[in-house]
Amino acid sequence: MLYSTVAARRLGYDSMMWQAPVISLTAQAFLLTIALDCTRSWVAQALSGFLAAFTASASVQLMKRHGAFEKADAEWLKNYEEKAMQCTPLHTKDAERPYVQLKCLARFKSHRVWSWALLLFGFVGLAAMLSAVFKPELLCPASKTTAHHAP
Repeated sequence: MLYSTVAARRLGYDSMMWQAPVISLTAQAFLLTIALDCTRSWVAQALSGFLAAFTASASVQLMKRHGAFEKADAEWLKNYEEKAMQCTPLHTKDAERPYVQLKCLARFKSHRVWSWALLLFGFVGLAAMLSAVFKPELLCPASKTTAHHAP
């Protein structure tokens, strides 16, 4: 029964790990739409840019956390399968997966690719925030900068 519980929990962590970037990208798309919209006030742009950057970094942290828990459960399951069940482990990250056809894509770890993608969105949010506060003419036409500029 313990084995089934840990296996189910591991699957839950794996599932949650991949939900984080999807939800984050949805939130960031909304926030960056506001942050890059010149018709919005500089305060709205700056806050939206900050929230986009914060959401990106929080999502990467959440992915890493779920990944660490999933990895710990996978390790426990592997050890249990080897020692108690005396069988070839099914729950291992190192297992060769025969269904992976494109080796060039398989060599990049998905969680790293997604982490970098989220951080890239975060940097765009940070740049939008800094631009809104210090240099609004970078993203907005000159005609909008006088009413738009921070005090």
